[in-house]
Amino acid sequence: MNARRIVLIVTWVLGAIVLFVGCAAPENGSVAIAPTGVSGTAASTSAAAVVTIAPVATGTAIPSTASATLPATPTATVTPTATPTTTATPTASPPDVAPVVCREAPVEYHLDTLLGMSMLADLTFLDADTLQVTGWRPRSNLGNPSDLRYPTWIFDRTTIDLTTGAMTPAMLPPERLLQEPCPECAGTYLLDESPDGGRQLVATTAGEQAGIWLVSADAMTRLLLNMPTSLRWAWAADSSRLWLTYYTPEYSQTPEGHFLMTVELSATPIVATDADWDMADTLALNPGQYALSFSPTEQQILTVPYVNNFSDSDDERFFIHNAAVMPPQLIAQGGPIAGLRTAVWDEALGRFLLIVAEEDVVEFRTLDGAIVAQLEAAALRAINPLMAEEELASYIPAHVPHALSADRERVVIGYGIYGNILNVFDCATPE
Repeated sequence: MNARRIVLIVTWVLGAIVLFVGCAAPENGSVAIAPTGVSGTAASTSAAAVVTIAPVATGTAIPSTASATLPATPTATVTPTATPTTTATPTASPPDVAPVVCREAPVEYHLDTLLGMSMLADLTFLDADTLQVTGWRPRSNLGNPSDLRYPTWIFDRTTIDLTTGAMTPAMLPPERLLQEPCPECAGTYLLDESPDGGRQLVATTAGEQAGIWLVSADAMTRLLLNMPTSLRWAWAADSSRLWLTYYTPEYSQTPEGHFLMTVELSATPIVATDADWDMADTLALNPGQYALSFSPTEQQILTVPYVNNFSDSDDERFFIHNAAVMPPQLIAQGGPIAGLRTAVWDEALGRFLLIVAEEDVVEFRTLDGAIVAQLEAAALRAINPLMAEEELASYIPAHVPHALSADRERVVIGYGIYGNILNVFDCATPE
């Protein structure tokens, strides 16, 4: 075989090898050229692994696509929450009423002297001339029984005829109790009944079973293990819920502090307090830091921060919560409003009213700013002439009840540490 033929054979063999290797390469990969030597096989195997991972690496776009869609989900969730904010009470149309003005000095009722009542729990106008007051009398007060067999606190509900000054006891009779939660306990009081009459709020103020009870014809639930102070409550208009605020002192069986309790009045009542909820979400519901007003018909809670509350950023603002859920959810807020002190629920108008102290007048306003009643400075300063140089805000305690009559011809401002000094203003529509 001559040299020319040998060269042709070698060339043909090399060409066949190259063609065979090219056909064996993967379609979606690349052939790594292994270094020569003993490790060549291992290097070739490693290159094959890289090739097979490559399609998976391309597919990592799938997780990134999923993570890109995640922020959209909270956005969609937030939208319904924002919707009530735009449709909540603050956007309601102003009431078609002319504002009244209160110019004359008020008539004062010192409940501690007249009734021995040191702590006011509630004010309610039964009609234009009849005011119902609810509160507590300490046994130690003058005129109360001194016998130690009587409870430390005595519940009292009285109506006051504002035209004559006559006072009439208005206690619910014990015969109306659906059940007796503690027959051996002293000082059992029927505090109130739900609108449908199916539930009762009962206090037992002395004995081993002392506390606050929710009673129905077939069940009794002990809501509190002791007798709290500053107890207030409100029923939903449809008798589906009960809300209570109270303070338990340091010697109580339960933790010390101010609390909001919500009770779902189902067959088996569901009870929770703000201590059970995430503080970050329900901070504005703390009755030790915010004044709480309840709407029985709308099942809402409006809160206004006290001075020196947890958060300075909340000053002179108001917050509205949906109280038909547990825990209540923030659905609207407003402000800041200069001089905002507190708020009340006005049953006649069916809306919350803000109480705002300006330089020369105190106003009761709807959430959208419509003025319902004005108390002039001269009338307010008559409450305490020694405070004549103080701002009008000092005449409006934020933590005690206030009320308007349905015709708005009378405004009652609670005064004093516990609101047991009532100032009744006569008001009229300016001509």
